[in-house]
Amino acid sequence: MLSIVGTFVCGRRFKIDLQDLARHNVIEHDGSLTHANAIPDGRYAPVNVDKVLLQHLLDSSQNPDVITFDDLVAVRANRDKTLIRPLSKAHNIISRGEVALTVQTFGDHEGNMPKRFIQEWFGQERLPSGWVKPAITTGLWNTSRIANWVGELVKKKLEGLTSGWH
Repeated sequence: MLSIVGTFVCGRRFKIDLQDLARHNVIEHDGSLTHANAIPDGRYAPVNVDKVLLQHLLDSSQNPDVITFDDLVAVRANRDKTLIRPLSKAHNIISRGEVALTVQTFGDHEGNMPKRFIQEWFGQERLPSGWVKPAITTGLWNTSRIANWVGELVKKKLEGLTSGWH
């Protein structure tokens, strides 16, 4: 479903490339976990990984080996704090979905994700070596449920409250 929507809204005559996906405020949005915001009134966002944002993501956990769901939610909330303008409703859903898909794809039953996987996925933009697909299918219903939960937790973090993987 995501690929069809991406091709339809960003592509050209049912063809799409990564540059098309970088069209600002279509699917791409400010506040990405590892990409810099687009310049004001820019048509495209930066496509290269921002090394500072990537390092911030990796340093979000005090554990040398894993990033927790809570860590990822905190990074999402901190990126939201940096925005000049709040994200639109659609881009809010996309940004929370990024967290939901990440934890479903790389997390264990407690929401812990190997830092090495996070570094390869976000830093090198590829599936990590040694990664095995999740035992549970990643579907739209569960992703939406987790993304909504991420939204609630981000809101609480922005209000100064805590979160948790339950």
